[in-house]
Amino acid sequence: MSCFELTHNPPHPRSRRIFNVPLRSMRKLFVLILALASCGFAVLTPESRRKLSRERRNWHSCVSRRFDSTALHSFLVGEMLKVQQFNGVDLKHIRIGSTFAPDKERFCLVDSEWIFVCPDPNRDDFELRSIGRFEGRIVFHCVRKEKRIFQLTEISSDDVIWLCPPPYVFGPNP
Repeated sequence: MSCFELTHNPPHPRSRRIFNVPLRSMRKLFVLILALASCGFAVLTPESRRKLSRERRNWHSCVSRRFDSTALHSFLVGEMLKVQQFNGVDLKHIRIGSTFAPDKERFCLVDSEWIFVCPDPNRDDFELRSIGRFEGRIVFHCVRKEKRIFQLTEISSDDVIWLCPPPYVFGPNP
């Protein structure tokens, strides 16, 4: 019998250990490593914040050149008076503010319980999404004809409640 055989007791074949560490501890360590690794991706550097801020300003200036926010607000009010109810949702209960204003955090315009979403401000199609707290969300799919003239092309319902809006709300498409 060798010296190694006397000092080394191999684990039982059904033992739940990896590298002589219990599997339960290994799981905790793995979760901790994943959590720490994901934190590095969530932190914005000063350069990325400046770049995002510059892109947001460019997006807002392009939208303000191509879309008149007062006319957009009037268009929304007019369409809500025409439609009044969709998929069992009474549109009269969705609040409308006085005008669409730029959001400081996202690539969108906000008017009380409505949000203007345009993934590419150089294109003419856009969405008006209700973000109120009620059953079912309404989406107006629209097209810009001129700076002050818009046309409703489709109404749909968005039953998904966004914990985080789609990526194009937070940044331009790559």
